Amino acid sequence: MSNKPLQHAYRQLLARYENHFEFAVTLTLKQSITIQNEHTGSMGTIIRLTDSTLNSTIVRFTTFLTRYLYGNAAKRKATQDTAKPLLIIVREGVNNDKREHLHIALGNVPDHKKADIEQLIKEAWSQCDFAHQQINVQPIHDATGWTHYITKEIGHGNNDALDLVASTIPQIH
Repeated sequence: MSNKPLQHAYRQLLARYENHFEFAVTLTLKQSITIQNEHTGSMGTIIRLTDSTLNSTIVRFTTFLTRYLYGNAAKRKATQDTAKPLLIIVREGVNNDKREHLHIALGNVPDHKKADIEQLIKEAWSQCDFAHQQINVQPIHDATGWTHYITKEIGHGNNDALDLVASTIPQIH
């Protein structure tokens, strides 16, 4: 069932932030991981990617990326509202045959970190258990185009694609 009004509403919401989008990021996810038993050293426990494990993966990634971009400024009371990245997170591939992945509109990156942003993203992503090695980071030249691309599944079987709870929107001056 198509739900074009929802897709349009989300695109209107994101349009408010498009002037602040700097990087288009795609992060792929492992569908399961195998945990090694610490005491015996044996492999065996398989953990599948679920909503819960995906949510914790996103929180972990966001925490590490924020730390890499802002250091202790993200913790200080005086700067914590502005010392965080703009992260609009979209979960794709949930209800279809695609590998699950995240599309992110990233902004509010400190100028002195922009040249190294791909490496910082890779380092933050590598800290996550369900991180797959496929990562794509590109500068955004057409924010509206990226918004339309990342919201393409909304209204077409994945109405929960835009993860507003996991997204972060700093106070941008």
